[in-house]
Amino acid sequence: MEINDREIIVVLTPYSKAPTMEADCYCRYDVSFKLSNVASSKYYMKIYESDYDGKYDTAHPVYEGLLSFASNKTIEFEL
Repeated sequence: MEINDREIIVVLTPYSKAPTMEADCYCRYDVSFKLSNVASSKYYMKIYESDYDGKYDTAHPVYEGLLSFASNKTIEFEL
């Protein structure tokens, strides 16, 4: 996760005990996380899904948009 100048970038990376093991499919995950010490404001957020090596294509985020963050406010969405 990277936060700078009103932009938040999140990269979702699948975990494998054997990172060299290749799979012929990807599983969908239910992911949740908390951001703390982020000023209440609007942020441009990009979310990427990477491969097992942590590589991802910056030209194709799975989510991209403007979100309003406020103290004690929960934001939920599906990718």
